[in-house]
Order: sequence, then C-alpha cells, then structure tokens
Amino acid sequence: MSGSKTPKVDPPGRPITALAAMTLVLVFPRRTFERLRQRPHWILPLAFVAGSVALSAVYAARGGFMVELFEAQALRTGWHPSTVESRFIGLSVVGPFIAVPLVALLQALFFKLTGWFFDGRAKFGIVYSAVAYASIPTGIGSLVFAALLPITRSVTLGANLSFLVDPVLRPALWSLTRQVDLFAIWFFVLLGIAAEAESSLDAAMRLDDARLREHLEDLREKSLGHLTGTGDGLQLDRRIGVAAGEFLESADRIFGLARNLQHSRLSSLRLISEFQRLKSK
Repeated sequence: MSGSKTPKVDPPGRPITALAAMTLVLVFPRRTFERLRQRPHWILPLAFVAGSVALSAVYAARGGFMVELFEAQALRTGWHPSTVESRFIGLSVVGPFIAVPLVALLQALFFKLTGWFFDGRAKFGIVYSAVAYASIPTGIGSLVFAALLPITRSVTLGANLSFLVDPVLRPALWSLTRQVDLFAIWFFVLLGIAAEAESSLDAAMRLDDARLREHLEDLREKSLGHLTGTGDGLQLDRRIGVAAGEFLESADRIFGLARNLQHSRLSSLRLISEFQRLKSK
C-alpha cells in the first residue's frame, strides 16, 4: 500500500444559496467555489453584473455626464442629440442582459477547453458557475463608477492605473495603464482561486481511484489459493468490506455525502464487480 497522503480538502457541507455565494465569494472565495461545485448556479450573479452595467450606463446618460459625447455622435449621424441619447439608453438597458451571459459563456468554453488539455474533470456547468461568480467584481466596478460620477464628472475615468502616469510626459505608458483595470484583475484572481480549488478536488479524486486500485490489487494477491473454504470466503468478504469502507470514508470526507456523487457510485460499482469476479474463482 502506498504511503501517499490525501490532499487537504475541507468537506464542503450543504450546498450554498446563490445570494450567500455572491457575498461569500468576495471574502472566502476558495470555500465558496468548493461549495458551488455541489450545486452550480449562475443566473443571479450574471443578472447582478448585467443589471449593474445597465444601471451605471443609464445613470451616466440621464445624469448629463455624456452630453458632449451625444452631441458629437449627433454631428456624425445627423440625428438630434435627444435621439442619440434615447437610443443609447435603450441599448444600455437591453444590451448587458444579452452580452454579459454570452461573454461568460465564451469565457467558460475557453476555460473548459483549456482544462480539458490538462485532463480536467470539471463539468461545463461548474466552469460556467465559476466564471459567473468570478464576474461579481465587474458589477461592483460598474456601481463604483456610477457612484463616483458626480465627483469625477467623467465617463472615461475608470478604476485603472492611469492616475499614476502623466499623460503629457508619457502618453504611451498612460494609454497602457488605462487598460489595467483593477476589477478585471480581481476577476482573474477569483477565477484562479476557483481553478485551484477544482484542481485540488481532481487530485483527491485521482488519489482515491489509486487507493481503490491498490486495495483491489492487495485483495487479488491475498485471495489466490485461499478461496476454497467457507472461512476463507468469509475472510475475503471482510477484507473487501474494509476496502469499500476505507474508500467511501475517504470520499465522504472530501466530498460530503459520497452516495450523491457520480464518481463514488461508479467506483462502488467497480468494487462490486471485482468482488463478484473474485468470488466466482
């Protein structure tokens, strides 16, 4: 038997609600992503992000912070500035609720395909849920932008690093720092934590598979030449029971209720099949 240790994975407990996850993902991200794995959901976080983006855009338009932009657009198109404003508001209300889920979907597809190359086991729903909750900072950034508009009076000033550079002395560096958005960095940090939590669970599942194979290999070696008597058969039954108990205990420690996990069910079926094969010899 191998002396390898199980990766440290805390039991996730009961599934977490969407509203609680939206709050806890900001302070306990790893634990939250582990619990979301049991029951992934994404509607509420994506609705929050889309609603925040729409709200900040409408507020910027109706609050008079985009008058110059509307007038410039009116000169280019020949429309009246009020027409430009009304069209912008209409797109701002509808657009985010289409664009945000679509962008999250494309991101989840990319990360799912990337994980597939590294033998990742996460289902697409889990990846999509992780992307949705990692996007919470984007919605927070939109609300912060709207809250600061009365102070900044600028729709081009964002939560980036451009304030560290003089645009006159270093215009190229200033343009580059404008692309380093702090809330985008927060998004990628959360996504990295989600990936790390998922990889730890994958490692634990693979280790349990290896331990089960080791148990079965030991049983196979010990059972050769000892299956003729009733006493030996009962002893084999006890050894198989111990192997099954150790496996399910490990799975239960890592994932909560092992019987609710497809991985544990499949492993149990393999154990039963091997037991029947050994008894038939």
